[in-house]
Amino acid sequence: KELTQKNLSNEAYVKLLYKGLFNREADQQGLNDWLRWLKSGKSRRAVFWGFAGSNEFRELVEEGEKEISKMNNFK
Repeated sequence: KELTQKNLSNEAYVKLLYKGLFNREADQQGLNDWLRWLKSGKSRRAVFWGFAGSNEFRELVEEGEKEISKMNNFK
């Protein structure tokens, strides 16, 4: 909710999602695709859930879970 209330341009919003969820800068093609989504009338919430439901994000979460599991085994 906090991000949707900030006065960010669509481009800044999408770039923030890339950095915050994927820990990387936006690639030009991906940025353009998400901006097209927004220009077509999709909400920022829909874009957020598009990021959160992506294969890239799922892979990052799985990777993080494996690292946490490894750290727990050292206790």
